[in-house]
Amino acid sequence: LEELLDLARYSRGTFKLNIQPVNLKQFLPAVIARFEPSLRQNQLQLTVSLPEIDTLVELDASRTEQVVVNLLSNACKYSQPGGGIQFKATLDNSVLRVDVTDEGSGIPHEAQKDLFKPYHRAEQDRKIPGLGLGLAVSKQIVQAHGGKIWVESEKGKGSTFKLSIPVKVDEETE
Repeated sequence: LEELLDLARYSRGTFKLNIQPVNLKQFLPAVIARFEPSLRQNQLQLTVSLPEIDTLVELDASRTEQVVVNLLSNACKYSQPGGGIQFKATLDNSVLRVDVTDEGSGIPHEAQKDLFKPYHRAEQDRKIPGLGLGLAVSKQIVQAHGGKIWVESEKGKGSTFKLSIPVKVDEETE
């Protein structure tokens, strides 16, 4: 329901971000830790690579968490038991970049252009519950930050969802 409301807010131009300083070194591990039960249940191995710097960046933590949760959730849903997921975040030249890679069945090239549209579900996704709103809302959140989100995938070889968000980096650390 909240995703439907977000779509409506975005289309009406009333979608707002709450930009605040966030310590990525604390924020990202806390979000990722939420997936430990799902990873164990699905026998998935998560490899994590995070920025080692202890710098504050300005972004909407709640909305960014929503995007990261959606990408990790999708990676868990579409990966086969015993498979692997890679989460990589970098901060370079005031751009936060996040890549989430799964070892799922991949997405045919012709289906990729519609992935970020509301209510879109690829044919092979219809067996997995969902409304097709998560990636559409994620795109809106990333774009509201001035960033972009995209997928690189090949049928039979998994997918990598990537996002980049320009952030103001605070010189002081927490």
